[in-house]
Amino acid sequence: MSRLLQNSVLSLLLIIFFGHCREPYNFKTTGQIGLLVVDGSISDQPGPYFLNLGTTNFPGLAPLPVSNALVTITDELGKTDTYQEIDKGKYKLNVLSAFGRPGGIYTLHINLPDGRKFESNPEKMPTGNKPVDSTFIKVSNEKVITDNGQEVSYWTVNTYLNTRLPENSTGRYRWSVAEVWNIFPTCYPGAVSCPLICYIYEPISKFNLIVVKSSDYSHSKIENLLLMSRGVDFSFNGRHYFNVTQYSMNPEAYEYWSKVEQLITKRGSIFDTPPSIIPGNIRNIGNPDELAFGYFEASAAQITRTFVDRGAIPTYIETCFYYAPDFNPLYLNRFCFNCQNHAGSTIVEPDWFW
Repeated sequence: MSRLLQNSVLSLLLIIFFGHCREPYNFKTTGQIGLLVVDGSISDQPGPYFLNLGTTNFPGLAPLPVSNALVTITDELGKTDTYQEIDKGKYKLNVLSAFGRPGGIYTLHINLPDGRKFESNPEKMPTGNKPVDSTFIKVSNEKVITDNGQEVSYWTVNTYLNTRLPENSTGRYRWSVAEVWNIFPTCYPGAVSCPLICYIYEPISKFNLIVVKSSDYSHSKIENLLLMSRGVDFSFNGRHYFNVTQYSMNPEAYEYWSKVEQLITKRGSIFDTPPSIIPGNIRNIGNPDELAFGYFEASAAQITRTFVDRGAIPTYIETCFYYAPDFNPLYLNRFCFNCQNHAGSTIVEPDWFW
């Protein structure tokens, strides 16, 4: 790989890993800019559902968000609903009874401000039995050797999956992990009231992608499947949830995600190979030759939640100190004084967070 391409890949990885909202893939292209990038799905789980729209940018840069698009979704019964833009390039669909039905067939329609019109292939939500999943966490101390020969150790929190696939099934499944944790902001001694607790939603990492097909396994039980390794940091000061979502996919979605998984596994990241070799299900209605990236998916899903508490982490963790001066720009945890400044934060406690 050329050094120029390596630098582009590194820049893109930094954009993902240091971004703080659930972003679409930052696709590297063969130099073409302005091509549509779509990242969204619906499922049989309670919504709302979200969709990200962008256009390809110069190599090494994230897609440019697309605002003021008209985005609608229809089902095979003719029901239609419209997405509402809630931020630049981010759209939200409030759930109606017509959506999220196993066996339902859904099509996404996108009208861009420049007049281009796109449509997804009709996506059928899978039916049938879902795997029975259980998750568990192990905290471990990892050791690596640096370039100068020194041994460095660090603590990780690892999320594992045990699952039993439905017998005599041709089901296709994948798993993703989302993190939610809380911050107890600094409360000065003698204060009349303290800041509210914040709950932080971390973006889903698309580099922890596990895709399986039942027919590839001679037995139905999968044990100790590592889904995610997370380095210990200040986010483990309180309860830290790992929410594992299992998706049942139709054959077309399975083929797409399998190819993405192969690129991540064999090449290190999806940016090492132009994504034009991974056909999605989005097309330009007026110009079928124009490339569009991403996949709009209708999947049956279920969520399994597990968590780790501070007491399970046998190492020092940076925390909030009330005597740290708020005006000191060198103090890294400034959000301790107002955790709502932290990306992905909300003061609304999830009903499952206890």
